[in-house]
Amino acid sequence: MFTPSHFCVALATGFMTSLLLTAPVLAAGLEGFEVPALASNGHTYQPVGAQWVFSGNTGRGLQRNGSAFGASAAPDGQQTAFLVGSGARISKTVTLAPGIYQVSFMAARRAYMGHIANPIQVRVDGVPVGAPIAPSSTAFTRYTSSTFTITANGNHTLELASTQAGDHTTFVDAVSIDAPNPFDKLYAANFALKPLAADAIPTVAKPANKATSLASPSYIDPVYGTRVYKATAAADLPGASFVRHEYSRRQAFNADNTRYLAQSSTGAWLVYDADTFKVVPGSTSIGRQNMGGDCEPIWHPTDPKKLWFTGRGGSLVWYEKNIDTDTDTVIGDFTARLRALWPQTTAVWTAGEGTPSADGRYFAFMATRYDPVTQSKSIQGLFTWDRVTDKIIGTHDASKFNNSYPDHVSISASGKYVVPSWGEDLGVRAFPLDFSSSKLLIQKGEHSDLAFGPNGEDYFITFDYYANALRVIDLADNNKSFTLMPVYPRSGSAFAGHVSGKAFGRPGWALVSTYADYGNYNTVPDSVLEAPYRKIMLVELKPGGKQFSVAHARAAEGFGYRAANEGFWYFGEHHATISRDGSRVMFASNFNDYGPPDSYMVGLPSWVYAGTSSAAPAPAPAPAPAPAPAPAPTPTPNADLAVSLVESSRSGYNARVRVKTSLPSQCRTASQPGNSFGALYDNLSSPDGLTHTKEWVLSAPTGVYTYYIRCKAQASGAEKEITVSIS
Repeated sequence: MFTPSHFCVALATGFMTSLLLTAPVLAAGLEGFEVPALASNGHTYQPVGAQWVFSGNTGRGLQRNGSAFGASAAPDGQQTAFLVGSGARISKTVTLAPGIYQVSFMAARRAYMGHIANPIQVRVDGVPVGAPIAPSSTAFTRYTSSTFTITANGNHTLELASTQAGDHTTFVDAVSIDAPNPFDKLYAANFALKPLAADAIPTVAKPANKATSLASPSYIDPVYGTRVYKATAAADLPGASFVRHEYSRRQAFNADNTRYLAQSSTGAWLVYDADTFKVVPGSTSIGRQNMGGDCEPIWHPTDPKKLWFTGRGGSLVWYEKNIDTDTDTVIGDFTARLRALWPQTTAVWTAGEGTPSADGRYFAFMATRYDPVTQSKSIQGLFTWDRVTDKIIGTHDASKFNNSYPDHVSISASGKYVVPSWGEDLGVRAFPLDFSSSKLLIQKGEHSDLAFGPNGEDYFITFDYYANALRVIDLADNNKSFTLMPVYPRSGSAFAGHVSGKAFGRPGWALVSTYADYGNYNTVPDSVLEAPYRKIMLVELKPGGKQFSVAHARAAEGFGYRAANEGFWYFGEHHATISRDGSRVMFASNFNDYGPPDSYMVGLPSWVYAGTSSAAPAPAPAPAPAPAPAPAPTPTPNADLAVSLVESSRSGYNARVRVKTSLPSQCRTASQPGNSFGALYDNLSSPDGLTHTKEWVLSAPTGVYTYYIRCKAQASGAEKEITVSIS
């Protein structure tokens, strides 16, 4: 059950659902008039079973493409509303949280002799919002009302009414209520995102400097027309080799999109002004005080001045920071409570990728122990916490899951489910907050995120390489799942990606960023440009839903950051993340030069979620991907893959290891055993998929160094790990 103090309205294809939401308050698209579905070329007055109320004393109803009204093709779906004369009305009850809103809709006048514009008056609770809007064109165009203010949670009536007496008709479609979006004024009214397709990637010069205002983007994506701004630079922090946002599963933008957060190569955290791209000064010259490394900063969902964080790599205390004053307050001290349960606990954290429920109330944590002697971490247990009451709700001792260390633990958008992500031993599972039961979602944790479905469902979105799918799984019923796209577009080809489900104000949408594509099993990058490759894209979370390209990521094989510390390779991945209202996207890129990355922001107008906003017919569904091979059966680990050590050599600080695989594979390395291939990012180079080489710069010229190399067969997905000692 959703918390009653935080609501928004999400109305899609004609039905209303109240959803949990936090600021910025926003009502997602009331898009479409598809219910009830009319016969081909048909129209009807005062339709029965409609999800809008049709009232007044003149003509009002629904018409389908090709009807006798002669309207232009519906911009969203196949049907529109029509309003005739003075006094025809359509209305709907919406649930809104406090905030400032505006109404936008697509409208066109009738193309018929003697017909003139019939202005539409927007009203909320019977009060006019601005002056009537006159759609003077027969082509559908998007119009936006003046703003209005809601002061308290509750139900409100939205009404659109015609005002011109006589036989004059206006067609209406794709209605949306949104918080004001600065990008609405920066895009042409007919701007629309393009359906996902295998578009060519023209060269764009790497911006030398950061953007300075929303009015001046660093470049316009030459294929998609989106406004892209360079948002961070290494020069923002003296001594840093790069500064970039954190991760796809973490929200870069605060509650009202006025600030964003980024981390430097030194571990320091910086807060930026989201309109000027300048660093907001803190109390120290090396970043925000008390924040360093993986301290898990999480923006407050409603207060744009606050964020939550813990100690580097986890501690027993969580804090709330006021970013204006750079001062901290304790919000949860777990020292006594956790050590009463698990005496050796030294940290409470999510392991770098977890987030709380959308309203910021419920958290899921790992209780871990760091052993300074062995320099290793071990899991003590999992627990859930109610931030509002500062109470631990449920606990789950590590002995109940074989002391297996999860990659991370998070909580669903509604706050109903705990979702730890293990490797193949336990898979990814969903628990209620008291850990009284569990269900297996996927056998092996890969890149993923949690999101709201279009009707408030708790969705888990994951790359599933065994099933050849970017999949969506319903946490309430994990038998309900569907595929968004294959991840092996052709036999021998594949790509990697990340998911951001953080657009809680746009339920039913997620952001996906892709990288590291290959073809013919080991050709990097793939010589055939498939539709999902090197993209930042929006995907609608329903079978056959819309899929839109937002921008090219501007990097192929050179996306990784090559440095003496090979671990920096990971920071070249794009890790695109989206703001709560869906108006801003952040992704990292080095423009394919193997150098340090910067973050880039894309601004989007609010109407892209409510359907296209051009006079042309709505775009066709995204083209079906090229036929993919049948999904490979879930492999038995190590069943068909052998990995052998060919070379292990050392000269002072420099070391070199070479391994050989029996099948075309990819290999990665870690300093701890037992990691799944998907959890690792430190790649071995390979010219043929069979011989794999890794070179290290060691921290000392003598001593024994132990590394764990895990390889994954490209065809079957089988994995094998070997241990390598360098002495």
